[in-house]
Amino acid sequence: KQIAGLLAERGLAEKDRFIALAADAKAVFGDNLPLDLPIDSLEGYLFPDTYYFSRGQSEEDLIGQMVNRFVQVVEEELRDLLAGSEFTLHEVATLASIVEREIMVDHERPLVASVYLNRLAVDMPMQADPTVRYVMSEDRARVLYSDLEIESPYNTYRYRGLPPGPIASPGLKSMQ
Repeated sequence: KQIAGLLAERGLAEKDRFIALAADAKAVFGDNLPLDLPIDSLEGYLFPDTYYFSRGQSEEDLIGQMVNRFVQVVEEELRDLLAGSEFTLHEVATLASIVEREIMVDHERPLVASVYLNRLAVDMPMQADPTVRYVMSEDRARVLYSDLEIESPYNTYRYRGLPPGPIASPGLKSMQ
């Protein structure tokens, strides 16, 4: 939603169309998806970077550039880490997106990631506020006790393990 809003503000995309397309990988890529995804959404795979877009580019082109950049960064920077990991790329992107939303400064990334990894290792709920904020109808920074009752597989207070997919677009540092 944030990326779509920024692109719309600059006259580069229609916000609602961008959001709808980002939620449906097949609508953007057809059968040529450059990633193996267990969900339809491209949330988390629109790599946060500096882009040079031209007016008149379709929303599909914009999304395609961002996803292709994600694939490029993963191939260049994370291939070896993923090869030695017990986690899939989708799991890494999902966890990294939560870390990305949780931290305030860069040096917090490893600590926050280790807390979540430890919780996952002992089958404890992650209890990640950013996943609850992701499904809240109201956009606010604070999570209330009543929000913890939201029925959603993204609510990591109610459900153990990782949510179905990323909640944001993680940068390289969070994925590492």
